[in-house]
Amino acid sequence: MFRLKRVSLCALVALAAAACVADDDDAGTYVDPPEGTPLEFKETETLELAPREVATVRLRTDANETVALLLLGDALDASLDSTSVRANDSGDASVELTAPTQPTTFVLRAQIDGEASAELHVAVSEQGFTTMKIVPTYQGKRSLDSWSADVLVGGDCESILAGYPADPVGALHVESEQKKDLELESVPVGPQLAVAVRSGSLAAGCVPFAATKPDGKEEVAVTMLDRPMLLTAAELNLRLEFLPDPMSYAVLVQAAGTALADAAFPTETPFASLLLETMSADLPNDAAYSLMSLRETTTLDEQLAVLLGNVDPHAACLAMAESGTAAALADVDSRALKIEGRLLGSGDAPLAPNFQLTSFAGLDASTLGSPMNVAFSWSATADDVLVVSGLLPLSPARLVGAYMNGALSVQLGTETTVTGYIASLVDCPAVAGKIIEQGGVATCDETCLVAACTTAIQNRWEQGLMAGDSLDGSAGSLQIGASAAAVVDNELLPTELDGSWIGTLKSPKHECSVSGDATGEAIPPG
Repeated sequence: MFRLKRVSLCALVALAAAACVADDDDAGTYVDPPEGTPLEFKETETLELAPREVATVRLRTDANETVALLLLGDALDASLDSTSVRANDSGDASVELTAPTQPTTFVLRAQIDGEASAELHVAVSEQGFTTMKIVPTYQGKRSLDSWSADVLVGGDCESILAGYPADPVGALHVESEQKKDLELESVPVGPQLAVAVRSGSLAAGCVPFAATKPDGKEEVAVTMLDRPMLLTAAELNLRLEFLPDPMSYAVLVQAAGTALADAAFPTETPFASLLLETMSADLPNDAAYSLMSLRETTTLDEQLAVLLGNVDPHAACLAMAESGTAAALADVDSRALKIEGRLLGSGDAPLAPNFQLTSFAGLDASTLGSPMNVAFSWSATADDVLVVSGLLPLSPARLVGAYMNGALSVQLGTETTVTGYIASLVDCPAVAGKIIEQGGVATCDETCLVAACTTAIQNRWEQGLMAGDSLDGSAGSLQIGASAAAVVDNELLPTELDGSWIGTLKSPKHECSVSGDATGEAIPPG
């Protein structure tokens, strides 16, 4: 004859909230159920059966309600005499359940139109049943508030752990709101069992076990390990303290300033000729052809060279590069420099997050010639350390150029730029006047020529900056390697980072080591 044990939950999901109750065994004690009576099994404990044993399972619900029935989990060859039953006028219904021929655990579910449901756990054994004391052990760093345990006949631990945080369907289940030993009755004696314990999504463990003591008590120890951090859905703000080696950093930045001056205003071409060539490149075709003819038929280049005899943009750039380098070193000394960006996980590439640079020394990605998205790599260790690495292309020329603009503004006491300063040295109205004096340019009057002169200086500067750009980092890059302890939330997502990083800032001919603290936090929703 089947037996009932005190373990399984009533598992009521009902139209109105109600507690599990143990009704009198006499079905005649039922009264007419009020409207909205929750669907429930009369048996509120795990149903213990021998193989092929037949049990009558009783339910209660609203009067004349039709209840659908199904078996969940590894029910093997168990069967019901009907897949649906209709409650009588008192709200009572019953179904006959025939146990399978082999030991197992499974669930009998009753449901009404998907709105109300109840579950009854069933355990089948030919050697009887035991009470299992499950002792979880955990030595990790995560904050665990509760345990739950599942015992499954013939279960595979690897599959159960892979399926968490969802509980294995059909398993015997027990849980505790506090971290203490768990006790589970109605565990089948004899067959191979999988005994699994978890704490929410954060930690889990599983061991194989075979019970041998019918009507006794057996103890099982389960070691719980942290479940892997979920990186595919992680979105983090990352901050890296920027502390380069001062000496090698000064050499790299100064060299970048020299390379910028060389590319923007090469000394092998007289500045007057360089200016006219750059002006022609930006003029409409007819005006550009007219200026080219004027240069060929007059002494415009020589006349302009005399006019600009005291103007040396290359030398001016070198002097400003020294000031920019000094400003960059002062920033380093302040220990306030940060590299800031966003790490965005991806389900398509779980180990290759996108890194989006938002700020480097207060400069955005476009100012530094860095791509908007760079593929990094990351992984999480068993002790919740997040390891991040990647190569961030950036232009040392653009970095020093920004510092040159800043240093120049400080020196002059007003907001200005390198190109604005050089344009003031060149005196573009005078240049336009000299061109007109030599015969002028078709379709380009004095205003047009002044604008072309100013634009040419800006274009020369931009050409110098562009010489330091590279998408692959060959012209300049920052190699990043960070390791930070992570705080993990209940969804296994990292929410806080605290660690350090090391890296190498490179230009084509120089490099310097960089290090500093690495911190971060989850990006707020929305």
